[in-house]
Amino acid sequence: MKYTTRQTNLIAVIIACWCCGARDGAAADAGRLFPADLPEAQWVDFQASGFAKDVTGIIYRGDPYPISGVPLGGIGCGCIDLDPAGTFGYSSIFNHLTPRGGPLNMPFLGMSFGEQTWVLTTGRTKQYDGCVGYIHPPVPLGPDMVLDKVKMVEALDYWGHHPIVDMEYQTDAPVSVALRAWSVFIPGDARISNTPGAVFEVRLRNLSQLRQQGTVAFSFPGFDSHKTARDRKGNVWEGPPNPPRRNLPERKIVRKPLTGDPTGAWVADENWNMSYVLGVLDRTDARLGAALGIDGNKWNKIRHELPETTPDDGGTSLAIDLNLNAGEQQVIRFVLTWHAPYWQGDGMPETGGNTYTHMYASHYPDAPAAATFLAKNHESLLGRILSWQKELYDTTEIPGWLADSLINNLNTIVKTGIWAQAKPPIGEWCRPEDGLFALNESPRGCSQLDTSPNSAVGNLPLVYFFPECERSTLRALKAYQYEDGRPPWALGGCLCRFVDGVARGIGYYEMVKPSHGWQTVMNGSNYMVRLDRYYRVTKDKSFLQEFYESAKLATKFAFNQRPNYRLSQIVAMPTYGTDAGKGPIATEWLEDRPYRGYVSHAGGYRMAHARIMRRWAQEMGDTKQADLMDAYLEAGAKALEEHLWTGTYYRCFHEPETDTRSDRIFTVQLDGQYFARAHGVSGVFPAQRVNTTLETIREKCFSVGRLGIPPNFVNPDGSAALDIGGYGPYRYFTFTTYMLAMNYMYAGEMETGIELLHRCLELFSCLGAYTWDGRTGANAETGWGDGTDYYMNMALWGVPAAIVGEDISGPCQPGGLVNRMIRAGAE
Repeated sequence: MKYTTRQTNLIAVIIACWCCGARDGAAADAGRLFPADLPEAQWVDFQASGFAKDVTGIIYRGDPYPISGVPLGGIGCGCIDLDPAGTFGYSSIFNHLTPRGGPLNMPFLGMSFGEQTWVLTTGRTKQYDGCVGYIHPPVPLGPDMVLDKVKMVEALDYWGHHPIVDMEYQTDAPVSVALRAWSVFIPGDARISNTPGAVFEVRLRNLSQLRQQGTVAFSFPGFDSHKTARDRKGNVWEGPPNPPRRNLPERKIVRKPLTGDPTGAWVADENWNMSYVLGVLDRTDARLGAALGIDGNKWNKIRHELPETTPDDGGTSLAIDLNLNAGEQQVIRFVLTWHAPYWQGDGMPETGGNTYTHMYASHYPDAPAAATFLAKNHESLLGRILSWQKELYDTTEIPGWLADSLINNLNTIVKTGIWAQAKPPIGEWCRPEDGLFALNESPRGCSQLDTSPNSAVGNLPLVYFFPECERSTLRALKAYQYEDGRPPWALGGCLCRFVDGVARGIGYYEMVKPSHGWQTVMNGSNYMVRLDRYYRVTKDKSFLQEFYESAKLATKFAFNQRPNYRLSQIVAMPTYGTDAGKGPIATEWLEDRPYRGYVSHAGGYRMAHARIMRRWAQEMGDTKQADLMDAYLEAGAKALEEHLWTGTYYRCFHEPETDTRSDRIFTVQLDGQYFARAHGVSGVFPAQRVNTTLETIREKCFSVGRLGIPPNFVNPDGSAALDIGGYGPYRYFTFTTYMLAMNYMYAGEMETGIELLHRCLELFSCLGAYTWDGRTGANAETGWGDGTDYYMNMALWGVPAAIVGEDISGPCQPGGLVNRMIRAGAE
């Protein structure tokens, strides 16, 4: 295989980073969260506060600049992003779910010493990034802030290791300052992780030889600031279908002082049923006022006064005065919690749809209850978070850059998760102790709850760490299963319309309006994969009993899409133009084009389904069903060989009766092989065919784009498919690249698999700075990404098993990585 000079240099960097890391062995400066002057936008090993051994992370300082930062919030609680500019970004804590509220573009922290005030932000802002459509240049930043009479930071070093953000600010102040902010995310503890709040630990260090008197202030914007930026301008809804506006009453802001621990303010909008607490721990001397926003004059006065509150503004500021002796360090801990117990099915407070109740409201009756919980337990909670992260950083079976990627990959559960109590309109089948949990495909872009392909590909860490959440969703799919056996394609919100790059429509956060279908040929198998994933991970025999008949129905539907092909229809598409999902074309996961006749990708995936169903049937003693699966597998294998094997790879599709075919190299053609190996059943393609196909993809497809990542389709001669249309000639899906890398690993080609995975993750997090933006795909020529917050990217969590040659249950066994993480995070 030949590489360009750029690719050769990139591979050298990848291998060097993987083997030994870009190590900085110097000890962290006293009191710092991590050392100064670390290289930016690349993986580097360093010492960090709270960790006995070196960790691997990425320091963001300038460019490339992450559009989004770490989301702070528990699972199913909404979240607020803490951006690398030292600002609040997107916010869904007050149920602006789609489009996500914000970006707020507001600083939240400042300090004053002597006669000078520093607002702790770089002043960068950003435009709303819905990022819908195919590959496009990065969304431009907004105008820089202008704050009169104060200084902003000279630089900001940002290290995110979800759910923790560590920030070191560079100023010319006599007191240095850092921030560790975190929310509760503890694998294995869904109840505690369902906490709506965050803690902000401000670390002040007097670097001078003189005593320093000053003030540190925290500012939180009012309820209206959390609307989406377009909504604040009054032009959110443009063109049908338009969710109807509810006639909500005028806001009624009520403030109550909060005494004890924490001390601060409890602010509520009683008419809109929203509230929050902003407080400080272990202090009784807090000063309170209105929000400081982006008004430099207000920030400049924090040493002496805070602005007065007004009846129509729900914002709050909180200031702490302090004295620091020469060389002294102090930690000021602020706490922010919220309580907005009801959300609307259309996804925004002002719109309609069914009303659902957040699960967190069953644990915390109000915002002060959550604040009190964090105040009492902050030390142990942070210790538990650091402990489970240590297991990942210290593990010997995966390299540091992968550990960092796996940790931050989990932020998607927080950004996209929603968790309802078992109350109407949800049916009686929902158990009160479980409620109903779902992940949203893309709240900023293509909003719809629990889409079948996204969950089949990407919810493995949810099953690993919060299996009760996935079981609640599977019960919903079983309850909504159609008479013909098909499971729902989504629980709600599948009528997409995009206006100005943002999803519009009705029901994007509904849980009781299942969708009949799209990508129908894959959906029965998506359901089977999810069922087996849960069973494979938990080993819960009662689950097998509960879902076996439902799995048989879904299998019957999945394997009867082309009746005239008889048993070989297991690897075939529905007849063109008669897609059972009522769509205009027969399509599948890669939905930008039709597929006809026998197909390698969807066919291989359903072959994996058959092998999994056969194992279920054997465990249930259902020999008739097991024999039927054997018959399907035999017919499918014959059709794959006769109609799709070219000698060096499987062609995309072939419809023999019309001789319609596509001989392009479909680089994801072996996804079914990955699912078979990951689920511990025999591969669906002959081993020699797999090896030959992987060699073809490596030789013909890796070098098509200058970044060395194979796009979705490549011409048989190895040239770019310039006339491909749809997603374009250089576009690849992030999750399918992960699965391709894992196919190499399972096939024994570990070096190639590691190299491809590292290359993809480096583009994602280092070159593109998409670490908390969840791009669903990118361009192998330009590196530009598309899509936002797609939870299918959590397919990355299959790598810990693949890299040691185990199926997905391996990391859950005693001593396995997932098992160790859960044990470490337990009290």
